[in-house]
Amino acid sequence: MEANHYVRRAPDEEDKRIMRVYLTPEGRCMAEQGEAFMKGLTNRLFDGFTDEELKSMHHMVLRIKNNLINKPDDPS
Repeated sequence: MEANHYVRRAPDEEDKRIMRVYLTPEGRCMAEQGEAFMKGLTNRLFDGFTDEELKSMHHMVLRIKNNLINKPDDPS
């Protein structure tokens, strides 16, 4: 990302051991484009769902995630 001029690195003013990373104007533009793309994709994916359906889907996805986290792989 640095080679593409999306970020720049600079040493911390107080602690020279720390290297700070900052978005450049080009990087900020790219981030905004990515955010707009994701918002449009999300709207397209969930178009036509009611609030209740979205809430139900959210709870199911959380349960799936918790199942994966809390139950290690069972080889049987």
